[in-house]
Amino acid sequence: MVPVIAGRPASAFEATLEEVPLLSEGSWPGPAWPRTLDDVTYLDTVPAEFRAVLERNWIAVEPQAGFSRDWLAQPSQWSAVYIHRVEYEGTAAFVTTDMAAHAWHLVFDKVLRDAEEQRLLPVLERFLANAVEAARAQAESLRGTDVADAAMRAQEFWEAAATVTGVDVGPIGERAREEVALVEAHTDVSTSPTVGGVCSPEDRSGCVDYSLMTPRGHYTASDDLTRYFKGMSVLGGVGFSIDDPDMLRVGLLVFRPIVADPGLATDWATIYDPTVFLVGTADDYTPFEAAAAAGEALQDPESLADPALVADVGDRLRTVRPVEIDPEVPSARVMGPRFVLDAWILDQLTHPSVPDRTSPSSLDVASVFGDDLAAEVQAPEASAFPGYGETVAELAADVDGRTIDDWGRTVYDGWLYALQAVWASKDLDVYPPLMRTDAWAAKDLDTGLGSFTELKHDTILYAKQGFAEGEGPPDQVPPLHWVEPDPVTFGRFAALARMLRDGLVSGELMAAESDEENLYDDDPTNDSRVAVDQLIAMLDRLARIAGDELAGRPISADDNDWLGSIGGSLEQIEFMTAPSAFEPDPSPLVADIFTDFARNDPYLEVATGPPDVVYVVVPDAGGGFEVATGAVFSFYEFWNDERLTDEEWWDRVAAGVGHDHVD
Repeated sequence: MVPVIAGRPASAFEATLEEVPLLSEGSWPGPAWPRTLDDVTYLDTVPAEFRAVLERNWIAVEPQAGFSRDWLAQPSQWSAVYIHRVEYEGTAAFVTTDMAAHAWHLVFDKVLRDAEEQRLLPVLERFLANAVEAARAQAESLRGTDVADAAMRAQEFWEAAATVTGVDVGPIGERAREEVALVEAHTDVSTSPTVGGVCSPEDRSGCVDYSLMTPRGHYTASDDLTRYFKGMSVLGGVGFSIDDPDMLRVGLLVFRPIVADPGLATDWATIYDPTVFLVGTADDYTPFEAAAAAGEALQDPESLADPALVADVGDRLRTVRPVEIDPEVPSARVMGPRFVLDAWILDQLTHPSVPDRTSPSSLDVASVFGDDLAAEVQAPEASAFPGYGETVAELAADVDGRTIDDWGRTVYDGWLYALQAVWASKDLDVYPPLMRTDAWAAKDLDTGLGSFTELKHDTILYAKQGFAEGEGPPDQVPPLHWVEPDPVTFGRFAALARMLRDGLVSGELMAAESDEENLYDDDPTNDSRVAVDQLIAMLDRLARIAGDELAGRPISADDNDWLGSIGGSLEQIEFMTAPSAFEPDPSPLVADIFTDFARNDPYLEVATGPPDVVYVVVPDAGGGFEVATGAVFSFYEFWNDERLTDEEWWDRVAAGVGHDHVD
């Protein structure tokens, strides 16, 4: 069964995810699709080399030519596709679920950036400064005792975390300086100088993967976000093995100031609680779980000199709950990475759960979530690795059996709930013939993988990673704009946006009311609120229109006019959510999702490129058919010898990487 890691703890972040069931019944009331393109209008908008594909599949995808990191010189924004192809050229719009998913990512990423930079970073700085002071007092009080070295290591752990965050705590110890150097280099897999332990192929209990401390995702957007990333990476990336009494002893002395000081405990919770709501609870043991397992021993820290006593603490932690991802090396951490369902799936589908399989794919996740094409592509894995097929089937049953309460535990889970709708089979009578084709199945697989990439990019700091060993001709009918007829996906993203808004308002990380007149004032929580409210309004309207299309109800003139200007609505969201004022980043992004050190290129990367242009044959307003144009994800998966930043990926895209491939 899919594990639940301690549930979502009681906190100020209260929100409910609305259920939007998958469609299973109904009959498409519209026309059959044409066998040729002879009478299809707006065909002149399709380049000649894509028309044969369009005639065969009713859908064709054109990669965008050229890319520049200068968004003014070569726009990579999704809005540009709709503005230039629809508004400027006067063709019909096809508003995709891809566009909705991308708009959600823009808003979610902005909300998270604002919370981290404006609210959480100041708390983290105070937390680290006070923790260093408390750890130094603890080390001084234990000078000359049998735990003096462990107390000094705990002090230097805190000094290193503070230093990489940019908090001035004065002179720091030699081991702290070594720790800082490893974080700044972010290349080695080794023991922590402050914590110690053993790191070898036979015993990974003391291994710290410093490459995970490479600032990436949105954390390269500003110096403050980079500082936040580094500090949180130390607090989450350096673990204290519960199998090694020496390491756990240091960990308990690291945790002791937090659990003993109400101010430190409050600051810890102020950082942890919102990230629990957004992403999830720590997979590894928290300071408070470790303190509860230690009991009265923390009142008498000198008693921690007894290895048997510390070993008992580790044994008691095992009885609290299991570590689910990479359970071979359970540890306790100050701010541990979070259990996320997709990482658990990849962990279950690699060694040792599936013997000898060390190189998974994002297609594994899509397959478990019900995507038939992904399952077909991954079918050879079942022959190559005994146990793979059976495990996929078990995981798929678990995912299929999740309730709305399960999906609504975190915003991250809610995002996966939306992707479940994307990857669900559309080979049902309720959908138009267009969506029951193999070509459309490929489009949906790409849509889900593109949005999955954005999910992993936005949450890369928190989510735990698996480890394995012009106008149209005047005689044409005026365009009837279309929404992709998938009301479930649009509805699930709208429900997810409401969950995000309600939770952050209740936790006072978002303005209680939206004030568009005072946008870009000194309150970033209002900027986030306006962006979320605009997104919800857009997604709700798209879900309603998609439902009308499936039911055979004509869309109104107002809705048609609004769809014709959807590029402007999306452009407004792009600018509102830009890291820099009036300068959106290029839309391509990259995220590493798995590590396999058995390879020379050990990091599994997923990435998106500039949006592709999609042409779709749809019914027009005069009883015939037309070509409608929209934007869809371009998706890449590849193994790499370093963890890439967005900026490095932009350079690769500008240099001309291959298109839409899975290595």
